[in-house]
Amino acid sequence: MKRFLKAFVPPGIVIAPMSLFAVVAVLSPTVDSASAGGSLLVAAAVSVAAMMYFLPTTVAALREAPSYVGILIVNTVGGLFLIGWIAALIWAFVDRQPGPVIVQNIYHGPAPQAPNSTMQPPVL
Repeated sequence: MKRFLKAFVPPGIVIAPMSLFAVVAVLSPTVDSASAGGSLLVAAAVSVAAMMYFLPTTVAALREAPSYVGILIVNTVGGLFLIGWIAALIWAFVDRQPGPVIVQNIYHGPAPQAPNSTMQPPVL
């Protein structure tokens, strides 16, 4: 399910408003020319609003966030209120698993000698 959502939802977020825009543009010549420009403007406004509404989901998909489905749900349901949209956007930007920490000790002195139990202290 998660792979399906990652594969189809972000393109759908962009394609769905554009297809709405195209449908209105194709059907607008059937209406008189005065309202055709208004219909085209409304379609453009709806397209931009839909893309802005799903911005957190798009960011999560592009960043390959591990909690993509959760961000999608918060964005869809909680995005109706401004606080849900802001929470989903913040979650989309901070939801990354840190990479492995590599610690490398560098010693620039002479190579340490391994202790040898058979060695006798020098006689003076």
